[in-house]
Amino acid sequence: MSRRGGNRLFLLLGPLTPPRPLRPVPANEAVLESGRLAGEALSATIGVTQHGGWDPRVLDDNAQIMLRYANGARGAIWLSQVVPGHENGLRLGVYGTTGSLRWTQENLNEMLHSPFGEPTHILTRAGPRSGEAAARVTRVPSGHPEGYLKGFANIYCDVALAIKAARTGGKPPDGAYFPGVEDGVKGLAFIEAAVASSKANGNWVKLQ
Repeated sequence: MSRRGGNRLFLLLGPLTPPRPLRPVPANEAVLESGRLAGEALSATIGVTQHGGWDPRVLDDNAQIMLRYANGARGAIWLSQVVPGHENGLRLGVYGTTGSLRWTQENLNEMLHSPFGEPTHILTRAGPRSGEAAARVTRVPSGHPEGYLKGFANIYCDVALAIKAARTGGKPPDGAYFPGVEDGVKGLAFIEAAVASSKANGNWVKLQ
């Protein structure tokens, strides 16, 4: 089986059972606050896929995680290294009562916006309606592809701006963002909760 994998993150933003009111969350806030995307509780199934004995592995190679959010939304994450036919397929999807947003790393210059009851719109990088936050980290005009490594360059640039600002007693420019120690701690807490849930047969575990 292929060692290449796929990563999926899907968020369902809408009133479920029991119905709970949803607080409108600006797009930049939903993206930048990693703790909010992690949810408030999770149920996970993690394990090693059997390979008939020819490929003894000690590390988990497949994880399926269900998420609960404080505002009533639900999410799902699937991470795998054993899905033949898929390369490193990072995919993000947000589904709500007014429509959906979908993005795939293989076609990273486009995002699909599907308003409920309307045709799907293709939003292009640096194109109309892409927004100020996206424009800030866009280097070349639309139609010219920007690659995977440019995403890391954006992080390095914001780190450099933060270091420069700290040395002069100032603040980084508006919109500068990069993961810090707190984000790393949240990530480790998420992994620990997922492992604990999986060992408990998928019981829900509250995130700290």
